[in-house]
Amino acid sequence: MASSTLRRSIGPGILLAGACIGGSHLMSSTTAGARFGFALVGLILLTNLIKYPFLRVGTRFTAATGLSLLEGFQKRNPLYLPLYLVVSLVTGTFTIAAVSFVAGLLLTNIPLLAGLDPYGLSIAVLAVSGLVLLLGHYRALDRLSKLLVVLLTLLTGVAAASLLIRGPVGDVAASWVSTDPSPWTLANLAFLIPLMGWMPGPVEMCVWPSLWMFSRARDTEHTATPKEAEFDFNLGYGVTVVTAMFSTTLTCLDAYPRSIAAIQGLLRHHDSGDSAPGPMQRRFDIWVIVHFLAAVLALVVAKSGGIGVKDFVFGAMTGSFLTAPLFAWMAMDTINSPLVPVDHRYGRFTQAFCWFGLVFFSGFSLLFIGRFFLGLGG
Repeated sequence: MASSTLRRSIGPGILLAGACIGGSHLMSSTTAGARFGFALVGLILLTNLIKYPFLRVGTRFTAATGLSLLEGFQKRNPLYLPLYLVVSLVTGTFTIAAVSFVAGLLLTNIPLLAGLDPYGLSIAVLAVSGLVLLLGHYRALDRLSKLLVVLLTLLTGVAAASLLIRGPVGDVAASWVSTDPSPWTLANLAFLIPLMGWMPGPVEMCVWPSLWMFSRARDTEHTATPKEAEFDFNLGYGVTVVTAMFSTTLTCLDAYPRSIAAIQGLLRHHDSGDSAPGPMQRRFDIWVIVHFLAAVLALVVAKSGGIGVKDFVFGAMTGSFLTAPLFAWMAMDTINSPLVPVDHRYGRFTQAFCWFGLVFFSGFSLLFIGRFFLGLGG
């Protein structure tokens, strides 16, 4: 891979990292460390590993076929695209509101903003993100997200180093082997499911790099080769695993409207989604505004109902995990379909690992539903 073309290909993977470094890393991971020390590191790493082949599908599919993964869903099964649309319309609002809430809460740690209402700061973050996307489009998203991901990665590294140097390493280190209380109980399932739901992000994110690849190609006038696209994805995914605010709000407020706008074009047979920038951009702008207003409404309702930040964010995380089996199946079924050249489909080992992932997601989801909706296990 030539360095000049590789440099022009890097972008969608970093945006994926920007979307991931949010509630999962800054809330659920830190809460897991505070409650259980290092006891859940294995589960976090396993979840990242299991989600990897599913989240990689969008990058691999688009690089191999020249189609967006949403087009692949439509061609593979007529039910896939409507299902993705319905779930995105529901989860998009709550996810965007939740990640902006996390950003607003974190901003209260800045001395000048300490006395301000975190809900008001959340709305301000949404407004700034919306203006960036409406005025600067993909280019502004790409440039700003790369800067924020670098800063967040450095700050996370500094915080981790500070903990290891100055913190109670001896006590925490013992939690690798055992911890009291133990996280491995049914009572802690309501915490484990959200932790896995956004670690490093929801499975529905598999579509997002696929759409960003088209925008990146127009911005740089270079279409990434399969090797370049996978290098970009692996780079971004590696950043999310190692670091396991604002960047999350920005990328989610782009990704959900972008996905829905592309689906709208495909279902109406007006165009093929993101490959038609004119109509796509107009639909995208409308959906950014719709999601902004819906997220603001959700925040206002949450505040009036006295919902805490953890309840709000963990609720969105739980929904993401419970829908993971659906999106994982759609991704696996599409990448291994006749739409993809044989040499770009998943091999037997990866397919077997994907089946393991499906069983993992489905098993935990059924356990959660049985525990909290059917009252099983006390």
